[in-house]
Amino acid sequence: MSITHTVNARVKAIVDDVKGLPDALKGVEVETLRTQAEDLARDVAKRGEAVVAAARNLTAGDVLRSASGLRDKAEGLAEDAQKKAADLVSEARATVGRVSGRQPVATPAPEPTDEPAPEASPVTKAAPTKAAPTSPPAPTSPPAEEAPGAGDA
Repeated sequence: MSITHTVNARVKAIVDDVKGLPDALKGVEVETLRTQAEDLARDVAKRGEAVVAAARNLTAGDVLRSASGLRDKAEGLAEDAQKKAADLVSEARATVGRVSGRQPVATPAPEPTDEPAPEASPVTKAAPTKAAPTSPPAPTSPPAEEAPGAGDA
């Protein structure tokens, strides 16, 4: 199909859609749409007023209590995740031991503490040392012959 045929087919489809619009619009009642829009606008306005009222009554104490509650929930979730991770590790070790035929090595999981974890110190690399310059090997001379009579004494 050439480009001309493709363009003509698309234009014909658009013209047919435009001709069908009056039939589609006959079922739409403008008054019903207007009523629905007004109802939605009133609902949004009521919700907005409720948000503004809640914001006016909000105090720093409310925010602190909410933050404290969220922190407690987060700590509980973190503890649960640690327990689940420890269970999964022990299950994996048992599976490896069962598959390999060896007893799994049990390492106790670290107990969770209330203290924050120590900050990791940055890893530093040792400074490269300069290698001593290598000198070429000293030339070796053939052993000197003894002078006559030096060994006769």
